[in-house]
Amino acid sequence: GKQTAKIGLFRPLVAVQTAFSFIVLFVGGLFLTSFSNLTRSDLGFDSNDVVIASLEANELGRAGQKGPEVWRPLLERLATSPGIESAGISGWGLFEGSTSTQTLRVRGRAVEAFEPFYLSVSPGYLETMRIELLDGRQFEWRDVQVTGDSSVIVNESFVQRYFPGERAIGKRFFVVGPANRLIAQDIIGIVRDTKYASVRDPAPPTVF
Repeated sequence: GKQTAKIGLFRPLVAVQTAFSFIVLFVGGLFLTSFSNLTRSDLGFDSNDVVIASLEANELGRAGQKGPEVWRPLLERLATSPGIESAGISGWGLFEGSTSTQTLRVRGRAVEAFEPFYLSVSPGYLETMRIELLDGRQFEWRDVQVTGDSSVIVNESFVQRYFPGERAIGKRFFVVGPANRLIAQDIIGIVRDTKYASVRDPAPPTVF
């Protein structure tokens, strides 16, 4: 039958020509195990038929435009192109070597030194990477916020750490922003665990 391809657009394309070499690195250079071990590992996502490209955000937008105004038209054009099943953007790619953590607070809980991993993504990213939704719903464009309070999707490890034995959908926690301002994060979905930076390490608590 007719084959379809999925496109996942990772961090803000230096050039389209770099996409294929980037994928070679993704398969061949980002993992510290043999290829046979890699293929047997459960990464929590499916890289089959996924094309990854690096995009330079500054080249796409006009002065004064914010992220969603730049990325949404591009994603909508890609998602409706022949042979494309879905498209999404993230701040960087899984296993790319970049990481980000946030200091968080949960009301009624003692302050913890532990900081979960964060990955900024667009609507369509989790579906494109085939990261299974276990509860709640996926991101929609109405969820996108450039700054301030926002909706988030968390993984299983996050729930086990911060809301053990509870249904986390609808729960709220806070990240510590500039000037120690608490920024609300409302959980709208839970996805299965995915490896983040190492195929050997357990999946860390992660917030999308």
